[in-house]
Amino acid sequence: MNLALFDFDGTLSDRDSFLLFVKETAGTVRFYSAMAMLAPQIGRFLCKRYPNHRLKEDVLTLFFRNCSLEVFCKAAERFCHNTIPGILREEARQQLRRHHERGDRIVVVSATPELILAPWCHTNGLDLLATRMEVVDNSL
Repeated sequence: MNLALFDFDGTLSDRDSFLLFVKETAGTVRFYSAMAMLAPQIGRFLCKRYPNHRLKEDVLTLFFRNCSLEVFCKAAERFCHNTIPGILREEARQQLRRHHERGDRIVVVSATPELILAPWCHTNGLDLLATRMEVVDNSL
């Protein structure tokens, strides 16, 4: 058995899944309004003066602080079922299929939070190594 590792964003998918999930979950108006509040951090990030992981934490906090785990996971399931199939690269689908046919162990590696990609990975028989979000008392 071989081990096949795939980055999700930009390798399996044709765009950033994290921001797409946030936008679809929050709605377009709320997404852009809230992102405007993060303009200082985004500007520093673009100037390489603010780390990517901190900006992701800021986005998650702004949109999902105190969100119940159940509500978040249901949104992730909808996203995985409705959106991910439309952003997968065809060549990536073919590579995944070949690895499955050979019986390889396939691991998706991503900085996108694990809770967002887990339903898609589980449905497709893929292991996942991704960012873990802190959950306290069933809330984010």
